[in-house]
Amino acid sequence: MSAPRYEIRTVADFLNVPEDRREVCIREFGVWLELVGNLKVMFEGIDFAEDPAGKFIWVDDDKGTATVAIKAGDETIWKMEGRI
Repeated sequence: MSAPRYEIRTVADFLNVPEDRREVCIREFGVWLELVGNLKVMFEGIDFAEDPAGKFIWVDDDKGTATVAIKAGDETIWKMEGRI
């Protein structure tokens, strides 16, 4: 069975995360924000088809990690992971 996934595009989307899991989600979101900030600095001036900061997909898997990946089609060409 795969871990539940939640797509966060607005603050209201955090309400879709079960109340007892929100603290973990928000902590991982903080790590993700740091990763996206670093990504924007590293790749400044490059236009992406999809803005990596456009959505946060939270996977409730208890790994305590956040990942930012850049894909070309189905292939991941760059990936960075952080831990809470």
